[in-house]
Amino acid sequence: MTDYKPGDIVPIRVGTRVVDTVFDEYSTQRFRVNPILKAWVDGTTSAMNRYNSRHALNDRHDDEVFNLNDMCKLYHEGKFTLDEWLDFYLQIGYSVAGFCDLSFFDDLEIVNPVWGDDPADVPLKLEASAN
Repeated sequence: MTDYKPGDIVPIRVGTRVVDTVFDEYSTQRFRVNPILKAWVDGTTSAMNRYNSRHALNDRHDDEVFNLNDMCKLYHEGKFTLDEWLDFYLQIGYSVAGFCDLSFFDDLEIVNPVWGDDPADVPLKLEASAN
């Protein structure tokens, strides 16, 4: 078994995509972060926390704060595809283990050398998804 250090990059396969993951300072394997999306997610979470400290959770007005729950509703309303939803989740620094718990992506096969999968099963490059 390999000992991974913070900053180590390990490519994994998620469905038909090869995605780089990185180990954080707590030795958690995470998808790499798109800083623009991460800033948005962090900002909306912070705004939501500030709002909830002033108001009851069930008293929220939809126009006051837009958060991940709202994004999820839009996905379920068909406003974007599962492929687009996957793109989003693969860019916000989610942990690989946490990602596996998301019911949206139950059908995706994940090949991860960290879990003992054969690294040869994670090709260097796969066909680009149709976006």
